[in-house]
Amino acid sequence: MFQKLKSIDEESIDADDPKDRTNYAKRFPLAKCEEIVKASLKNAKVKSEKITDENRQKFWQALGTLRREAAKRVVYKLSPKALVPMNTGDRQHESCSAAQLRRGSKTVFYAPGCEATLVDDQREFFREVDGDDGDFVQGRVVVEKSVDFKTPANLVIADATPERKFVRELTGRENALKIDSWLKNTPMGFYSVEYAWKRGNKPKRGEFSPDFLIKQGEQVFVVEVKGDEEIGDPSADNVKKHEYATEHFKRLNEWLAKEHIPSRYQFNMISPKSYNVFFQKLRDGGLAAFRSELDVVMAGADNAEG
Repeated sequence: MFQKLKSIDEESIDADDPKDRTNYAKRFPLAKCEEIVKASLKNAKVKSEKITDENRQKFWQALGTLRREAAKRVVYKLSPKALVPMNTGDRQHESCSAAQLRRGSKTVFYAPGCEATLVDDQREFFREVDGDDGDFVQGRVVVEKSVDFKTPANLVIADATPERKFVRELTGRENALKIDSWLKNTPMGFYSVEYAWKRGNKPKRGEFSPDFLIKQGEQVFVVEVKGDEEIGDPSADNVKKHEYATEHFKRLNEWLAKEHIPSRYQFNMISPKSYNVFFQKLRDGGLAAFRSELDVVMAGADNAEG
């Protein structure tokens, strides 16, 4: 009951009119709620002092009649506690099947010398993938020069067409010259961003892992890649990912500034339609403050919802 009261207060805390902001939890603290429950049980002549499921439902239903001046959505506010260094050496391993490479639904990128970094039981299969006339030509891309493969991973697996095109750009000579390093994030478990959204009428919370981190000087560009179809019809899930990731890196930059650390992070959600502009600005040193067409759409969709 007390948590329910707190939830109502949190929903109304941003109301424009102070009269619409409730303070039920202050008026009915936990001890007060306990007193009400005990008195109610006594009045109902419940001598066992135990609450049945039926009793519990009645208590909850009673709270449902509380008058709320305005309907509000729950807004999760995250408060950073500390900067936590992350080492790319701790990034989880990724894998894919021979079938996925054979049909080209996944693509593996690697540079000369990759085989020497693999353990013995991986090398035989790698030689099959590396063969120019084998079954895996559609599922592999050999970066011509190791110096252009500026990632700490010995090979990179791209999941779909937008990712494959993006990695091709990252490993292209003219772009590689302008990048200090980059990392393809794992789908889960390494660097993730917490976010909240609604599925139907039910609030949900989860995490997502942005696809790429690109370092250029003191600037780190964090990129989530989507298909062009999101421009015309953005999904509610991706709108919230964009909103929470933007706020996440804003808070991170504020913390870095407070700690006098020069690094700064920028989040972009982009689709292949914006790749040319993105990499042109990266080469020109003008990527800071860049917003893709998808960024604009996602931000507009979030403002419309809010």
